[in-house]
Amino acid sequence: IPVLFYTYNGAFGRSPDWLNITIFMVSAIGGYGVEYLLFERKREGNKWCNLAFLGVVALGVLFVVFTYLPPDVPLFKVLYKNKSYILSVKSEKINLLL
Repeated sequence: IPVLFYTYNGAFGRSPDWLNITIFMVSAIGGYGVEYLLFERKREGNKWCNLAFLGVVALGVLFVVFTYLPPDVPLFKVLYKNKSYILSVKSEKINLLL
């Protein structure tokens, strides 16, 4: 969902609600479809459960890393208009790293 949202939002510069709802519905239906197929094949379920667990752990690690060390890309840009806040956040990050 985030990949689709940021791709079309960056390409077109706007985010229509009907498209957001459609992407959510298609993703939810697809997720339930995959879940149904995995529960039907109980023999292979253990392998997929381990893979899903590793994926959640990887997302957790990436969340922590990108929270404290965000890369310099627009996705992680602070969108506040108050410039002093942006400078204070950056200076705190520098102090935390030293």
